[in-house]
Amino acid sequence: MLFALLLLPAILPAAPLSVGDPLPALSLVDQHDKPQSISPETRLILFSASRDAASLIEDALAGQTGDSLAAAGIVYVADIDGMPPVVSKLVALPQMRKLPYPMLLGHEAEDTAMIPRERGKVTLIEAEGGTVTAIREIDDPAILKQALTAAHDQE
Repeated sequence: MLFALLLLPAILPAAPLSVGDPLPALSLVDQHDKPQSISPETRLILFSASRDAASLIEDALAGQTGDSLAAAGIVYVADIDGMPPVVSKLVALPQMRKLPYPMLLGHEAEDTAMIPRERGKVTLIEAEGGTVTAIREIDDPAILKQALTAAHDQE
């Protein structure tokens, strides 16, 4: 019985992130296998859990670099847990490595389980001082670009 209680936190899914919570302490590798993490200075997290959402983000980030995103406090996180390993290794990762900015990759379901998601939409997490101030699911490219512009204007 005691053993089962000790394992309980490991088998229960993470509680969903909500407004007022601290930013998740994500430490993941990017598409180049370089360790990356979310810092208290992060102001905007773009999260994709589907190809449609990833396409929206990639279109919105056209022309951006790792330096420009870091200066604006923007982090891109992608859940690739559901991707077949052969597709990930032979197709997706080579394409991701061509991007001029880092993508933090959730290879296991529990890596990003705390982030709310809606299929086909980008989850946009806004933060200030390490605390989540807003969470939105977006499928409109104009709204996504507007959020990115606002984050850059705060630099």
